[in-house]
Amino acid sequence: MTDAKETCSPHRRVLISAENLKIGGAVQVAASFLEELAKPTAAGTLIDRFSETGLDVGASTAVLDNLPEAARCKIPLIEKTQRRLPKFVHRRRERYSVTFRIFGPIYFGPRAQRSIMGFADITSLHPEVAGPLLSGKARLKFAIRRRISKWQFRRVNHIVVETPSVAHALAIKWRIDPTLISVVPNTLNTAFESSSNKATPTEGPGGRSEITIGYPTRPYPHKNLYRLAQAAAILHEKYAILPTLLLTVEPDEIRELPQNLRQLIMPIGTIRTSELPDYYRRCD
Repeated sequence: MTDAKETCSPHRRVLISAENLKIGGAVQVAASFLEELAKPTAAGTLIDRFSETGLDVGASTAVLDNLPEAARCKIPLIEKTQRRLPKFVHRRRERYSVTFRIFGPIYFGPRAQRSIMGFADITSLHPEVAGPLLSGKARLKFAIRRRISKWQFRRVNHIVVETPSVAHALAIKWRIDPTLISVVPNTLNTAFESSSNKATPTEGPGGRSEITIGYPTRPYPHKNLYRLAQAAAILHEKYAILPTLLLTVEPDEIRELPQNLRQLIMPIGTIRTSELPDYYRRCD
């Protein structure tokens, strides 16, 4: 019996790519998107709609680790095999009718008749929030990445962003046609659909001298972690409250942060989307 992928014309195949996503919130967004594709409904899954065209999905290990097993087994993942030639050589040989890169830029990928790409490269669009780049090597690397990102997003057929403000900035700063940009806002993850996972509002510290503040983030400059130190100082001076900052960062990632901020942080490392409800329950 002929394999389904072989019967599909290579010019009608669709690729959804999340292979470049290794850390940060983009991993959770990609995992949530793929989980929605595999979610069963009365009419089947969204993946079933690609039965005539063929669908390939490329995902990083980090994205797959955030997927429930029930969803993972339904997704037509691209098999990873040992090859003598570099990966990007093989990827460039492949052709698709449409590629959707959940978040770009992707430096090497297959050719396609139409290319759709999600945008979350805020520091390239707003370099002023990138923070100080101390070394010449870091400044050069950032300048090159910013140019590549701008060049690639101006060449794709359509861009998907999460907020209207980003769509507006792309149109003004990078002169991208607004009609080629769609806004798809974030929504509640399915991990919180269970009644046991719904957040319960608290009534504040209630006279306690210690509280826990959660911030699921990476220590990127544009995440403004320094403001947490300012807030902690206000809580301590005005209300005699000493906060602990429960951050989803690795211990070695906070070494470069200021001492007044570092001493407040309890780093718990990277967590999966399914672990977020428990994480929020630990916070005030």
